[in-house]
Amino acid sequence: GHQQLLQQQQQQERAQRLARIQEHRQQLVLEELRRRKAEYVSGYDLPLNYPARVVPDNNDVDATDPPPPKTTMRTSSEFVNARLLEAGLPLGSSSSVGGDGSSTSLERHGASAARFIRDLEGTGCYDCVQVRLSPGETAGEERQQQPGPASSDYDLTVQLREKNWYKLHIGGGVDSDAFSSGGLGGTGGAGTLS
Repeated sequence: GHQQLLQQQQQQERAQRLARIQEHRQQLVLEELRRRKAEYVSGYDLPLNYPARVVPDNNDVDATDPPPPKTTMRTSSEFVNARLLEAGLPLGSSSSVGGDGSSTSLERHGASAARFIRDLEGTGCYDCVQVRLSPGETAGEERQQQPGPASSDYDLTVQLREKNWYKLHIGGGVDSDAFSSGGLGGTGGAGTLS
């Protein structure tokens, strides 16, 4: 009786050790898969379309309020696209920029987008700057027709919440005529704000 009890106890201990070993191996495999996935995603090639879309940010409007009137952007699309290029986002070509795909990786896009946001918010002209990446129009159509990843470029959307320009004029002493020429990218003297 005592020997049987001892054997059962040893079998239970072996089963518990085996379960711990299997659990440890499973954790190691999952960690390796996570590492490989992160490595793959960080190097994934995401060519960007040119130009980036520039849209106003109306998130400060309460959902119960009626829809706001169409907001006109004072910041020109050309200005934003030039700043995106200056920040290192390779808009418009995937093969001519670097050639090896490293310059169009998701990791590099993230760093360049963060630099762009810091630079634009640093002008003091914006309450909020957001950058979104989405599959391009043709990428969505191709994805429906063919299984697997689409080979098309991706669209970049920049969402801006501009500060109240009248308050900027009063507070900053900038002549309002500089803003009436079509935005920051226009020929007015507003380019000195950046």
